[in-house]
Amino acid sequence: EESSMIIDPSINNNVCYTEQSKNDNGTRSDEEPSASQESSAKLCDFDEMLKRKRAEKCIQRKRKSANNIDLINDNDDAISKLIADMRQASKIDKEFNFQRKPATNKMKLLTQVMKKLGKVDLIMAFVEANVLSVMTDWLAPMPFDKSLPHVKIRTEFLKFLENLRIDDYTRLKESGIGKAVMYLYRLNVPSFIINKQSHDRFKFSPLTL
Repeated sequence: EESSMIIDPSINNNVCYTEQSKNDNGTRSDEEPSASQESSAKLCDFDEMLKRKRAEKCIQRKRKSANNIDLINDNDDAISKLIADMRQASKIDKEFNFQRKPATNKMKLLTQVMKKLGKVDLIMAFVEANVLSVMTDWLAPMPFDKSLPHVKIRTEFLKFLENLRIDDYTRLKESGIGKAVMYLYRLNVPSFIINKQSHDRFKFSPLTL
């Protein structure tokens, strides 16, 4: 019985060796990351980087969109103000004409008007804002003495209209600008020269119908 309770050292050593082997293979995984854990960590870092990039791009798009909206709003406000100024200048000139005073308000505003109309990217916005109706008013004879608008107004407006390219003639027809141009042409005003191509365009286009 006593001999049965004696632990064989060789067996104990084998057990210790086995446990040590298990520790080397098992416990090490808790202390040091395995290859799969390192791979998972790299994937997590990559995913986080992608999330940050997407978030940054989203913020940039929102800022760009907001800037574009602000720019459009600024342009709309500037166009509306210029149209209002043109109407006011025409109104004052008519009043001055009745009072037999020099009517020069349109001329004072002409440089600013043509500068704005010269911006190609804003032409359609001006057309939609009914700038052609205001131009028709500017080209009309004065109410009291029937005097014509200044030669510079006539020539600058004609130059703009000759280069105007619009597929939808609805606004052009409603504005009456074609009739105003042909009226001045038929008066044989020396300074109001229209080449044959422009004459035919205004005469036979829906502008004058």
